[in-house]
Amino acid sequence: MPGPVPVHSAVPALATPFLVAPERPTRRNIVIYNGAATDLYVSFFAGITLTNFTIKIPPAYWGTFARQSVYTGPIYGILYAADPGKFVQVTELVN
Repeated sequence: MPGPVPVHSAVPALATPFLVAPERPTRRNIVIYNGAATDLYVSFFAGITLTNFTIKIPPAYWGTFARQSVYTGPIYGILYAADPGKFVQVTELVN
């Protein structure tokens, strides 16, 4: 039986709420890298703001959600300030 398959995406670094990763019932792990020059705020709910979020990822750092019961719903993000030409890098392991 084959193991999880990596799925990679690059999301433009925006200062307005954006979808970091879509709902994916087969998600087993996710790593989010902040390639922008400002803090990235990440949340499991669509109403994300700079003061209402789940985790904050500083520039050039990453966050991961790797647990036995990883969240498989949509993940949202917002940056403190837009960073044109920069991206939030997302890698998911899916079955």
